Amino acid sequence: MRAPHLFSLLALAACAPQITVTNLNPPRTALPQKAPADVQVYVTDPPKNVRDLYQLEAGPDIPGDPIDALRAKAAWLGCDGLVIVSRHDQTPMDPRSVVGVCVQLLAPAEAAGSSTVPAPAPVATGASM
Repeated sequence: MRAPHLFSLLALAACAPQITVTNLNPPRTALPQKAPADVQVYVTDPPKNVRDLYQLEAGPDIPGDPIDALRAKAAWLGCDGLVIVSRHDQTPMDPRSVVGVCVQLLAPAEAAGSSTVPAPAPVATGASM
């Protein structure tokens, strides 16, 4: 008796709008979820001090504004921002496809690549000259 219900759920899931998530540099631990309003969307001039975490792609089956859907997914993933990298509004084959990169804002020290780990001390060779 459960098989028909399971099939119905699978059929509904197959028809649901999809956002494809591709790992780029995912965090080691899950980030806390945010409200979609807390995720900054960048169409031009994204900040330089970011870590790209995930690529998000919304296809033409997303109801409403696809950028809003990507923003909600970025918030669920705990991202600080969403950089829109491709928008196919004018393409007749895929008129509403949008691709963005979900980012984490970094502190200036992290963005510069510096580390709190001290540099190793020089190794003494024991030979004197």
